[in-house]
Order: sequence, then structure tokens, then C-alpha cells
Amino acid sequence: MIVAVALMLAWLAASAQAATYTVGTTEDLTGTCKEPAAGKCSLRQLIEYEDKLAKAPEPADVIMVPKGEYKLLGGELVITRSLSIEGAGARSTHVEISTQGKAGRVFAVRSPDGGSVPSVSISGLEISGGTAGESNGYFGGDVYSSGNLVLDEDWITEGIASSGGGVSNDTGTMNVVRSLVSDNHASTGGGDSGGIQDHGSAVCKDDGCEPGKKGVLVVEDSTVADNDARLGGGIFSWSEEGVEDGNEVEVIDSTIDENRAQNETGGAEREPGGGGLLASDGTIRVAGSIVSYNYKIVDEEYETSNCATSGSGSIASLGYNLETGSECPFTATGDLENTGPEFSSAEPQNNGGETNTLAPEPTSPAVDAIPTSFSYCRGTDQRGISRPQGTVCDIGAVELVPLTINATKGKKFTAQLATAHCSISGTPTIEWGDGKKSNATVKEFSIEGSHTYEEVGIYNGTVSWEDDCGIHKSHFKVLVAGPPVVSEVKSSGVAETTAKVEFELNPANSETTYEVEYGLTESYGQKSAAAKLSGSAGPTHETVALSGLKADTTYHYRVVATNEAAPSGVHSEDHTFATAKPPEEPAPGPPIVSNVHVVSVTATSATVGFTINPNGSETTYVIDYGPTTAYGQETERVDIGATPGEQSL
Repeated sequence: MIVAVALMLAWLAASAQAATYTVGTTEDLTGTCKEPAAGKCSLRQLIEYEDKLAKAPEPADVIMVPKGEYKLLGGELVITRSLSIEGAGARSTHVEISTQGKAGRVFAVRSPDGGSVPSVSISGLEISGGTAGESNGYFGGDVYSSGNLVLDEDWITEGIASSGGGVSNDTGTMNVVRSLVSDNHASTGGGDSGGIQDHGSAVCKDDGCEPGKKGVLVVEDSTVADNDARLGGGIFSWSEEGVEDGNEVEVIDSTIDENRAQNETGGAEREPGGGGLLASDGTIRVAGSIVSYNYKIVDEEYETSNCATSGSGSIASLGYNLETGSECPFTATGDLENTGPEFSSAEPQNNGGETNTLAPEPTSPAVDAIPTSFSYCRGTDQRGISRPQGTVCDIGAVELVPLTINATKGKKFTAQLATAHCSISGTPTIEWGDGKKSNATVKEFSIEGSHTYEEVGIYNGTVSWEDDCGIHKSHFKVLVAGPPVVSEVKSSGVAETTAKVEFELNPANSETTYEVEYGLTESYGQKSAAAKLSGSAGPTHETVALSGLKADTTYHYRVVATNEAAPSGVHSEDHTFATAKPPEEPAPGPPIVSNVHVVSVTATSATVGFTINPNGSETTYVIDYGPTTAYGQETERVDIGATPGEQSL
């Protein structure tokens, strides 16, 4: 199943090089849009343009949906080609069925007649208000898919259907990633599944039914909350007659909370359902997830119902799950049964990111419960926050960013480390992360501590206490800053008028400003332009270029670094370098004559060739000639100046 996710994401990466079209209006315009690239088409027109292409583009095209309210008057948007639809974010781009127009679901992904199965991505949208009933196939109130579909950073809400009030995966492959599926309903007809349906279809003929195609579903880093149905409130995996090998469902690093199953009749005709997870076909595998406060109503009686199975269905734990009851078979490594998640809110709220979430309190047993050795302790949470935050991961869709305290090396500080919600018994204990412990101070429900760190570093601490609500442990991080450390200072690349100063700089957990002071004496007098280094950066190698220097001159220099712990600055030792001397001109010398040769001779004349190098001095020449080496005759004197280099004459 994880391979399926990887293949889907690989397809998305390819789509980044595809043709991209931008929706130009929030109106639900119909009819042909002749210029898709002009930015004037509606969302419906662009999808229909893609559907009518003679051949599906490869890689698939991209439709960008700017922020705005897109109210669909003409019913569902049918996608039959591989395509990526990218909104500006679920908090700002809303696509919904208009109450003034034609009823129906919002998106339907299905294969064209005789065509290949489309691979579709829908991201960054709020999708709401859709319905599915007898007139349009019962499945998928907001989103229906029988293809390969990725829902990424979407909010699917207020959908109504017989099966899959929010989303229906009908014999396809679906990945719900970093999304919120909430407040969807399956109360009409069969009322099978409220939040997400995973459906396998049998092949039925006159002589009976045979196992058919299964549904494959992955829900990862997502929240499924406050959905309801007659049978499966949150996620329901089922088929009519059973499919070969059964459906496949994985719930990874997610939160399934307060979903409801309501079966008013009960009895043998229709078994009571499951509020959170219900499997009647195939296996729902769960890892690193919270399944909390889900329930069912049978004969007007409320019962806890986090998990339920029927038929050939099963639910299995892959480890490190938290459940508020004990209906789920969560007995694998790291599982926590009958344990409250201690959410910071009763309903999903804005804790950052593009969709609402249920965030754990720092005291939650879900916090820091998963070791990094667990294969699902990786990636990001529903908000895009990297996992882990600290040394281990949290259970559920939200990775808590721990309380961070800033401190200075060698200086005592006092900080609030946690807040209790019930009356505290005894004295809380603090482990500061540097091997030292101390008792906390309690002021009503506030837990405070004082400490002095002797070394710069990042320390992970805990505070433990007992109150009327139980035993708690809260985690915090302390960034201990100190003066910046400058080392290994040296000069390089020294020329006549330029030089470089290289050094190692450790900002010591505080944003640091640095510069080079230089001059002819240890008073310096000149400075390079100031630069900054983030406090989170480790020791880094820095280079500062100096220019406008004098040749053949000795310069003094030092590095000065300043941060919050050293407002007056930290100075390196004084260093020197000497700029290069200008090249010396060669001293003048006697002229050099070479390559003397006879060019031509006649009965009464001769031409002689030779080369003269003036060697830096004003030069004249004459040619002595005669019948003997006593010569006796000479030519007129010729002045050739002091032009350097050889001259052929």
C-alpha cells in the first residue's frame, strides 16, 4: 500500500512540468471555453476542456484555482482525465454546491467509457455541500472516485450521501493526506458511512456474484471528526459480496474523533455499527493514530464505539496507537488503550496550517510517544510541521511544537513550564535536560521553575506532577545562548589592493552580527559591511572580502561578533597581512643586437638585417662596413628610442 502512495506522488511530481491553466472567474460558466490559457475560463469549463481532449496529456495538466467562493450551479464536476487541481488553500478557496442550482456531489472522478483509469490530485480546497442519493448513484456526497485520487490539504465537509457522506472510494485507489473530513452525514438510504467510504464491488451475473475489484485507501496525517452515519460514522470498509483478498485500508498518523453511528433498529437485520472505524470487508490497519470518543446509539442508548467489525472485516494495529476505549484491537507495541488524548479543544480548530486540527496538550500521553525507529515517525503532520519535533514523534495528526524557552549561559532565569487544569498535589519535579533536577514553584495552576545553564546548547526538559485529574508530564525546550565564538581567523588571497579574511563563527543560539575591523594600526579605523548569521546555524565558515587597500602595506585586522549575550561584541585576536608590492620595472642595460644577416647583395649595394633590443634605454645605431674588419665606413646614425622588447630592422 505504501508503494501505491509513492507511485501517486511520483505522478504528481511529473505534473509540475505539464501545461498549467488558471481559473479566471468564480462564476460557474458553462459551454466551450475557446482559449483555456487566457485565464478567463470557469473551473467547470477547464475540467470539461480536459475531459474532451482526444488524448490525455502526459504528464497531466494542472488547473490552478485562485482564492474565492466557487458556487456550482450545474451540479457535480466530472473528471475523466488525469489532472491536478490546485487551490490557494482550504481556508481561502471554497468549492461548493449552490443551493440555488442543481443538486449533486462536488467532484466525481471516473474512467471514460472504454478509457484508462485517471490519476487525479485535488489539493488546497474546501469542498462542501454535495449530496449523493438515488438520482446520482448513492456514493460520495462531496467527492466520489473510482480512479486514482489524492486529496491533499483539503477540507471535505457538509456532504450528505447514502454511503460516504464526505468521500467515497469506489473500487479505486485513494490517498487522503493532510486533510480534514468533518461534519458529513450518511442518513439516507443505507446510511452506510459518514466520513469516508472504501468500497469493493462484486461482479454479479444471473447465476450469482463473484469477488470483484477492491478499494484501496490510505488516510495519512489527517483528521476525520464529527461525521455520522447509521453504520460507520468515521471510516467504513465494505463490499456487497466480498472482494478477492479484501479491501485495503491504512490509517497512518491520523486522528479519528467523535464520529457517530446510529442504528435505531438493531437486531439481526442490521448489526449495530462502529462510530470510528468499521470493517466488514478487508482489513483496516492503523499506525501512530488517535481513535477517540467515537460512539454509537442503539435503541437510544449511547455506547463507546471506536472500532467495530462484521462479516469478513478486521482491524489490526501496526503500533503506537491511542484509544479512549478498548474496542479496537490495539495491543501492539506502544499502543495505549483506555487513554484520553488531552486535546486542547473539544472540536477541530485553527492550530496553523490550511485545515483545522485537534492538537494535544503538552501533557497529553500522545506527545513524545513514538520513537524515531518506528517507520511512520517521519514526514510532516497535518499542518506541514516536520516530524519529529525533538527526539521522538507524537501520536495523531498533530506534532506538538514544544514550549521553547530562551536562556543565557551562566545567567539564572525563571519561566512558566506548564499549566495544570486541576488542583496540584505535592511538588512538581523538573528535569532540566543537563543532568540536573529541581522542584517547581506552583502559583495556582501555573508551574514555574528557575535554573542556570553552564553551557551553551539546546536542552530538552520535562516537568512532572500529579493533580486531581491524574499524573502528568510536560515537555519543554531551552535554547541556551552565549557569546559568539570566533576561531581560526586567517587572511587569504592577499593582492595589491584586495584581501580576504576567513574565520569560523558559532552564533551560540542567538542571531549574531559580524564584521571585520582593519587599518594600519591596532586602532583599525575601517570596517567591512556588517552581516548576520541565524542563531540556529551551527559553526559556519565565513569569508569577508576587503578592497581599496594600499599596495605594499601592512594591515592589522580582527573579527568582531555581537549577539544578545554579548552586546559589546566579541573580538578575535589582532592579526596582520601585508599587501603585495607593485611589479618592479627592469633596470636599463646595454642594447642587445642579434640575428644579424645579409638580406641581399648587388654589384654596388648590400642590405643587412638584424634585431635590436633597446633594453630600457634610448638607443641609436650605425652599421660599420668595409673590405676588412677595420671597416672604415659607417651608415648614418639612426635613433630608435627606448621601446622595450626586440625590434627587427
